[in-house]
Amino acid sequence: MLQFDTQALLPWTEDGGEYTSVRTAGDVTVPLDGVARYSLGTKEAARSNGVYLATDEKVTFALAAAELAAAGITPKPRDRFNPAGCSERVVLSVTRNPFLKFWDLVVRDLVVAYDLRDLLTVRRSAPTAAADGLRVRNPADANPNVPGRLQPDEWQREIVTDRRVTTRRKYTAYLGQPLELQAGDTLVLAGVEYEVTGQSDISSFDTLTRVACERIS
Repeated sequence: MLQFDTQALLPWTEDGGEYTSVRTAGDVTVPLDGVARYSLGTKEAARSNGVYLATDEKVTFALAAAELAAAGITPKPRDRFNPAGCSERVVLSVTRNPFLKFWDLVVRDLVVAYDLRDLLTVRRSAPTAAADGLRVRNPADANPNVPGRLQPDEWQREIVTDRRVTTRRKYTAYLGQPLELQAGDTLVLAGVEYEVTGQSDISSFDTLTRVACERIS
């Protein structure tokens, strides 16, 4: 049987990057040496009947990548791919070509697809006991520089105890990373802090995490 190197069939246009396998027990990230990447065209997106966007990309790399094999990784939807020098992409679909020994992935850059121009920081308390026995909130940055978008959501009129009228304003933050926030977390943008009051289900990996919050500073 004639043997040939299938890797020579593909122009490796990129240096590579990092591939992250999302797992319940903890994510596993490995480097990739070389990949081929190109943006899907409007015709390809149209043929998908709304499944893919024109801003999505197709990524191809070697099926027998030593790094993936050593880590026991089989690419699957929900994983993440971070091209060298670029923002992270979420994997939408995976195709395996055993004859040519390639993986073909369609990935989405949530930052570009959903116009996430803000960088938010998730702050989380790590309470410690003070000398007087009281607990100090001691907040610290849990997730800095999360791409997102913060926008006003709604406001309501409230009457305080001295019969003054005040306005309570609520916001919605859209995050480009699948983060699990906790009670007491806050979001910081441009020095302003917002208390997290609720979060959407993040089981849909190709959409944004939606966070309800209120301004506290």
